Amino acid sequence: MDQIRIWNDESKGRALQAIGALDLKREWRVIIKRWSNNRTLAQNNTMWMAFSDIAEYTGHTIDEIHDYCVGMFLAPTTRTVLGKIVTTPRSTASLEVDEMVKFTEQIHAWAQTELDFKPRHPDNMERT
Repeated sequence: MDQIRIWNDESKGRALQAIGALDLKREWRVIIKRWSNNRTLAQNNTMWMAFSDIAEYTGHTIDEIHDYCVGMFLAPTTRTVLGKIVTTPRSTASLEVDEMVKFTEQIHAWAQTELDFKPRHPDNMERT
């Protein structure tokens, strides 16, 4: 079964119908969580534009700037694997739209305050 988006009584009824049709000879996992949209392509492009500008300004690679900002501004993901706790950086691909807005704002604020540098932003494409 795929994801079902519920936004009104009709879609709610379809979801309940799908659950009612499950073969109970097997076990199922049903997860219900608030619908949210992942970051947009435009947001992703804005983030990488900032990383590119900062990398050029600092002499670091784009990936180094990406990894640095992810480490600075995103909480890592922690889970247990084979009985051991594993902590990994959070992927920017998993960010929701509002989280990506905050992350991009943090990158720009950090660059301006810590590096005295203003990366380009679609709202203001000129560097100053």
